[in-house]
Amino acid sequence: MLHFWNERCAPCLALEKSVFPNPSVVTAINSQFIAVKVNTLETPEIHRTYGVTRWPWDVFIAPDGKKLFDRQSPPNASAY
Repeated sequence: MLHFWNERCAPCLALEKSVFPNPSVVTAINSQFIAVKVNTLETPEIHRTYGVTRWPWDVFIAPDGKKLFDRQSPPNASAY
């Protein structure tokens, strides 16, 4: 699971503050995925590779790097 974000994105910062610290979210994500946060300002080539043009955005990839599906990051803990 690639989570695309950056520090200039207000919705991204809201997730950082209210969703990702939630222990239930951490457990749910870590039990199913290897999660990687990708800062779009620091590594723009990665979001271009996966066709991500807005954030926060999640891309789910197979072990070989092939994109399986993507979605806008849910805005609250229960949606994760």
